[in-house]
Amino acid sequence: MNILLPPYISILCIYTTLAFAIYLLRNKENVAEKNIKNYKHLVYLIFFVFSWQTSEFMAVNLSLQQEQSAILWKITLSLSITAALSTLYFIVNFLQIKNRRILYISTLLVFIETINVLFTQNVISATYKTSNGQTLFEKGSISAGIGHNILLVALLLLSLGFIVNALKINSVKRASIRFLMFGVISVILPQILFGVIFPIFNLPTVRIGQISIIFVVFFFYKAVSEKSSIILSKQYISIKTKFIFVFALISLGAVILTAIPTSTLLKNLSERTQAKNISIQVENASKDINTFLDEYASDALFLSNLGTVRRLEIDQIQNEFFSLAESNSDYMQVRLIDINDQEIVRVDSDEKSTRIIDEDKLQNKVDRYYFTDSIVLNQKEVYMSKIDLNREGSPPQIEIPINPTVRFATPFYSPDGEKLGIVILNVHANKLLESLNHNNDVRFTDESGYFIAHPNSELEWGSPADFDTGYNFSLELSSQDIEGMRSEQTYYSKGQQGLVYANKLTLYNNTFFVYTALDYSVILQDINNLQISLLSLGALYSILSLVFAEIASGFVVKNLIEIRKTVERINKTKEIEYLTINSHDEIGEISILLNEWARKINLTNNEIQKTVDNQVRQIKNNEDKLKEQQKALMNVLEDVQEEKQKAEQHSTELIKFKLAVENSSDQIVITDPEGYILYANPILEKITGFSVEESVGKKAGSRELWGGIMEPEFYEVMWTKIKKEKVLFKGQIKNRKKSGEEYTASVTIVPILNDKGETIFFLGVERDITKEAEVDKMKTEFISLASHQLRTPLSAIKWFLEMLIDGDLGTLNEEQQKTLLDVNTSNERMISLVNSLLNVSRIESGRIIIDPEPTELKDLIDGVLMELTPQIKEKEISTIVSIGDNMEKISIDPKLIRNVYLNLISNAVKYTSKNGEIQIFVSHNDTEVISAISDDGIGIPKEQQDRIFQKFFRADNVIKVETEGNGLGLYLVKAIVESSGGKVWFSSTEGEGTTFWFSLPKKGSMKKKGEVSIDS
Repeated sequence: MNILLPPYISILCIYTTLAFAIYLLRNKENVAEKNIKNYKHLVYLIFFVFSWQTSEFMAVNLSLQQEQSAILWKITLSLSITAALSTLYFIVNFLQIKNRRILYISTLLVFIETINVLFTQNVISATYKTSNGQTLFEKGSISAGIGHNILLVALLLLSLGFIVNALKINSVKRASIRFLMFGVISVILPQILFGVIFPIFNLPTVRIGQISIIFVVFFFYKAVSEKSSIILSKQYISIKTKFIFVFALISLGAVILTAIPTSTLLKNLSERTQAKNISIQVENASKDINTFLDEYASDALFLSNLGTVRRLEIDQIQNEFFSLAESNSDYMQVRLIDINDQEIVRVDSDEKSTRIIDEDKLQNKVDRYYFTDSIVLNQKEVYMSKIDLNREGSPPQIEIPINPTVRFATPFYSPDGEKLGIVILNVHANKLLESLNHNNDVRFTDESGYFIAHPNSELEWGSPADFDTGYNFSLELSSQDIEGMRSEQTYYSKGQQGLVYANKLTLYNNTFFVYTALDYSVILQDINNLQISLLSLGALYSILSLVFAEIASGFVVKNLIEIRKTVERINKTKEIEYLTINSHDEIGEISILLNEWARKINLTNNEIQKTVDNQVRQIKNNEDKLKEQQKALMNVLEDVQEEKQKAEQHSTELIKFKLAVENSSDQIVITDPEGYILYANPILEKITGFSVEESVGKKAGSRELWGGIMEPEFYEVMWTKIKKEKVLFKGQIKNRKKSGEEYTASVTIVPILNDKGETIFFLGVERDITKEAEVDKMKTEFISLASHQLRTPLSAIKWFLEMLIDGDLGTLNEEQQKTLLDVNTSNERMISLVNSLLNVSRIESGRIIIDPEPTELKDLIDGVLMELTPQIKEKEISTIVSIGDNMEKISIDPKLIRNVYLNLISNAVKYTSKNGEIQIFVSHNDTEVISAISDDGIGIPKEQQDRIFQKFFRADNVIKVETEGNGLGLYLVKAIVESSGGKVWFSSTEGEGTTFWFSLPKKGSMKKKGEVSIDS
């Protein structure tokens, strides 16, 4: 068994090696030209040692899977033996040994061993444990062979032999050679003991190779720093280098202090995160299953309550079943079976067609389990079969490709309450299973644990009723987990294999299990990724520390060099110079003392007299300036008197203005250009709860007072308008009172500018509109709910009207036909109103989807004109379409923008007289694409133009011309254009016509997630 060292010791060894490398690199200029080769070999040696230590540290301390860790151990062992070979190369070159044959043989052996290590499946020879007892690998799982260690020791012994021999014959470099010998011995002894002898006798060993590296670095440093060394001609460690070493030690301490507790913290955090993720996955999947099955159980109940079914009107039932099956691709089969087990209606549906089965092909189902199980149910009870694979043919065989199916059945009754039979609905389960397969971690099983949905599709459908493979959840769950899932509605387990989260679903007469089993390898992978990120940050921190040390030390050394150069020039020229160093530290104090010394030397009688003359001249100049200042002061006093008179004149007006402001029901605040409150009227306390005294001097609308709860984008837009664009800002905002209660306010902010156009104040007026906003929200929600509820009956009315008009229920006379057409027209208007109301509700609530795609605006316009062709021809209106040159596709939501064109063009057609003209222009500039729709119709009254985009508003002259309409079209146009990043405006003259413009950003609209699309 191998005992691994704590990580902080490894980090210390790595930093020791790195420090020696920096020492060598910074003393490169002290290397004699003839010894460059020796210097390079030493640098290579330190590089391989550093790489070896870093690789072993990662292999030990990263939470990797065994295969990944094995790869790092292979690299570690390869680098260790390469470092031993590099030691041999350095010793041979340092001692100037001319026989190089031994190097070639050693290189070949190391190459062979490296290939053997890298391409051998098993790498490590014994059980490895960390210093706290955690087992990384069990004995026998990995094997490198003692031969690897013997080869490593042999290379080091060979180096030691050369060193010992050199001691006998070389007296010049004896001190350096002796230090090299101590360095090699410090590696050989632990390697022989723990790498060869202990493994032979199967004794516990300690990997102390990294500790020995500290001694190697120390002795090699002493060797190359000796005066007799031929590598470094002089021993010199600059202040800059010392400064860098200090910062390296600081960064080392920081890394060690953060690295030790981080691993445990990351593991716990990852485990909690993964547990939360799998619980969300299972809960979402359970919700999808419930929703899917409940939907079609409700469909079965709906079919059983149809009036035609209860009255057994067979022809009508066939038609209704046919229409339902054709409109719903999930329906496989809809059947009606009477009380005597005989099919009386059957409609089959597949991808190709929907068919009503002839009467002579209807079957008796007395022996089918779903009939016997469902015929005994009471009214409004639903039977649901297992989810299994559909079978076809005689004898029945599983349909290929497979077709998962679930059946719903419920009894139906006559109007008198007599049980007449059952309604059976066969439904494709593919849609449900596809939604579950989008999440690769969720498993869905039946009551016996056979997989209905699994990340590995080969394990699905293993029940005896399907493929009978026997695959079920016992393949990946322990018996304890299975028992827990069966006994608890929601089950969570943290076992040896990993995390398990499960829901037991009891739906109608069936039980299902939805669960996720997460192997610990996934968690370890997350931890590994986080640890790698942490190590990267640690390395980056160390590099930045060294860079900072390099820059900072440069400033310090720069001043010292300046002092040295100045002193050298003074010694050489005998002329006094002054230092220009302005640093506020000890060096600055030294420069001040030196400058003072120079000043005293240079001070002569002539200079003193010159100073006196200068002072007299300065006094005279000051006297002249004093007279000028007196004159200027008199002018200022005159100006002050004049301004005082003006102030008295305005005083009365200011008093009136102050009374009006302080008695206003609106909150009025004046701030400086940075938003800090200078004045606030008393109503501030009533609205926000903050007194004027505690508000003045603080930033208006900040979290410290009543604001700061809106999205950052809101404040960015507000500040851009009032501070950069210097224009009025108006909008609604949510704020928080001192009591913590939130309220909605209408806010208007105006920048106050001086003569130079600079902002000197901001004037803000705020009104509490919480009640109005709540009422508006209630109205919007009511309209949305009412519209949604009206949509289904209106669609049913439309369906029945179309059946009546088409004569499906009998031939109509002319008067009946005309009446039904009028009713149908009114119903269509109602449907249009409902759709408009729903669109308004979706936009106002932010639920509308914006899904931009490259779109030709010409195609949208042509499509709208094609749709409006009957109305255009009826009024004999001429249309002119002009689209600018080089018009490229623009990224917009085509459904939304088509709705804009449709509303604007249909309005132009509707309110243009016969033989009139409509013009449609599209152009672009660098940033926008602009569309214009112009007509020569009735126009908009000037006094009503400011209300034209309001909800439900219709101008007076429009109502006289066209009584039908809901006043929502232009409101929708404005909402859609603005949500797409554009703006809309118009010009109009009553009796002459109207032109509407709207712009869209040329870069396209922003994608927005939502729940529904427009008109869906």
